[in-house]
Amino acid sequence: MFLLISQAVFASEWENIADVNFINDCVENGGELFFATSGGIVEFDPYSRNWRVFTNIDGVAGLDVNCVALSPSGELWYGSSNGALGYLSGNSFINFPDFRFSGIGINDICPSGNVFWLATSKGISLFRRMSDFQVGEIAGNFWGLGELPRESPVFSVTLFDGRIWGGGEDIVVAADTSYETVNLSAPDNWESFGISGQVNRFFAWDGTLFAGTSNGVYRLEDTVFSLVGLERDDVFDLFVRADSLYAATAWGLYRSVDGEDWRRLSSAPKKAHCGVVLADTAWVGYHRGYGFITDEEVVRYIFPSPCGYGFSGVYISGDDIYLAAKPYGASYRKNGEWVSLTTYNPMPDGEDVPVGSRIISSWAILPDRNGAIWIGTWGQGLLVMYPDDIQWSVFADSTGPVSTARGVGANYEVIPELGEDSEGNIWAFVFDPANDTAIVVWSHSALDSFPYSEPDSSNAYFFTRNELSSANFQSFLFDSGKLWLGYIDGGLDCLDYGGTLSDRSDDVLTHFSTDDGLPSNMVNDLALDKDGRLWIATDQGLCYYDPSYGFIQQVALPNDLSLNVLAVAIDRWDDKWVGTSDGACVIFADNISTQTIRSSFSLTGDVDEHSGLISDYVSGIHINDDHGIVTFITDRGLSSLLIAETSADEISLLVYPNPFVIEYDSPGELTVSGVPLDAEVFIYTSSGELVHYFPKWTVGFDTKVHWDGRNGSGELVASGIYIVVARGDSSTGKAKFAIVR
Repeated sequence: MFLLISQAVFASEWENIADVNFINDCVENGGELFFATSGGIVEFDPYSRNWRVFTNIDGVAGLDVNCVALSPSGELWYGSSNGALGYLSGNSFINFPDFRFSGIGINDICPSGNVFWLATSKGISLFRRMSDFQVGEIAGNFWGLGELPRESPVFSVTLFDGRIWGGGEDIVVAADTSYETVNLSAPDNWESFGISGQVNRFFAWDGTLFAGTSNGVYRLEDTVFSLVGLERDDVFDLFVRADSLYAATAWGLYRSVDGEDWRRLSSAPKKAHCGVVLADTAWVGYHRGYGFITDEEVVRYIFPSPCGYGFSGVYISGDDIYLAAKPYGASYRKNGEWVSLTTYNPMPDGEDVPVGSRIISSWAILPDRNGAIWIGTWGQGLLVMYPDDIQWSVFADSTGPVSTARGVGANYEVIPELGEDSEGNIWAFVFDPANDTAIVVWSHSALDSFPYSEPDSSNAYFFTRNELSSANFQSFLFDSGKLWLGYIDGGLDCLDYGGTLSDRSDDVLTHFSTDDGLPSNMVNDLALDKDGRLWIATDQGLCYYDPSYGFIQQVALPNDLSLNVLAVAIDRWDDKWVGTSDGACVIFADNISTQTIRSSFSLTGDVDEHSGLISDYVSGIHINDDHGIVTFITDRGLSSLLIAETSADEISLLVYPNPFVIEYDSPGELTVSGVPLDAEVFIYTSSGELVHYFPKWTVGFDTKVHWDGRNGSGELVASGIYIVVARGDSSTGKAKFAIVR
């Protein structure tokens, strides 16, 4: 029996946002370019400049895409660091799962007829293409390659002069391609060549094999690879344009007419990763963005996307998103446009670098009511960017009370958390401060003009380390004149300042730890439910504190979820959304019923748990109740799930019997009552998969639809929680029900 109270629903509408400007590889297909990036595969039309991103929603089973290649039949194939291998069919990808299931990453692909030579994290593999239904099979795994240590990674692979060539660390191996007659599993059947550095790419030019390595460009001369240029430069790719050989390197682009004398293109950005030629124009993928080269110019662009991943600080307001991405700086989307504030924006030589392009490691980000953006960094103090995008303030140890961290020397200020309370005061949490000032609060009255003043006793309030249990801040939550503080190793504090920052005499501090029932003293996140209970995410499980009774109650998660709970958020229906290091779940408002949510390429969990989630590592959750959207913050990007339509008037649906019991092959009938006559009706699994659809105008005049428990293929569905959604022109309704078999 299921008790179903919540009215929140899963809809099958996911949107993923990831950084697609870190480009690893590129290929041309039919006049369009495909870029392999750290956030999926980008399809780009160089003429119209239109582009789209393929993610796991579109079947890409590993978003950190290392390589793309065209088969002789024109199929686009990709390989990812997690072992995903697949090809584009229409608007989605079809995948071969064996490498991913075995944890073997794919670094490079070399198609030849109906077989593919793969450079992998354990050696070289041979994949044979078969029918669309079967995709293909592994024809051989060759993990002992000459003098290369067994099961060592191979980073590049190519066919040249009737042989298969593989590049590893300080070595090149080669063997006859007659794998059906030559035992390629025997190391002695592979010839070894010495070389310096990691072999990133092979390229055949003018009848000669070249290798781009982490120590320059090498050329095969008889039986030896000889260094021919760019020594100590990391060469990622080689390509030909207009009878010249180009090298994409960490220091930019180089050109050679003979393969020996190399000249740098002075106007090209640094950190070039790959190149491909289309109609005499060379298109280049960079560590940050893409561009093109002609005889007249070198141009670089940035795809509008966030900068980096592994976000430590996120602020979402409507459609605007602000992200702090640890070592990748910060970025934000406002009015539909992305702006990056990071050291990864390559600046021309000699030009003054603005503060925003000097950000190395950002950990917190907050736009205030005046339009300024506050950025807390790990080692660079507290930065404030004003609305003109030019003027900045830097609050650090050398200028005021924002102190350097204890034990690391001067000028290393760490601000892991930022917040704005209901009165507009800005709170900056200073990690382990040497001067013992742990919290700096700018009074809202002091934020009436730019630039903001350095905090002092006339415009700010201060809390010292001695007034708290710790200064190793991990999370916080404002609660009607109280401040809840979660620490990395110090448990939980409730600082009741009575809503009066100017009067400290009435402050009361209450401390909670494992002695009081916390699963752990590492408190990762906090949220309040409708009953005033505080939900606490720790690295050893989830719990809540009930102030009415003064106790902490631990909460059971689905058995297959990690206890390392990183995030918790609560929607308007009082459902609790929980993020862990191995997936997410929703605990419905009855605090009993649950549903696990995992990425579509997760190797754990049941199939009905898989969804459009971009990664199973969910470090934060944001809920927009006005728009009915849950956003999961992950180590690969952001995933947003539409859980309820809010534009139309809401109506109540009645579903019965509930639970709907299906006995053997005689399911009976489920009735949904109260459906608008003009409505479409959708029935979803709780993970968002559509199982049945009633078209518009098929609702009876009794405002009911009837369902026999079968999906679109005529099969009876499994036990579980399901959601019915009715969407009319001016109204929408939703309800949950259970099926028991």
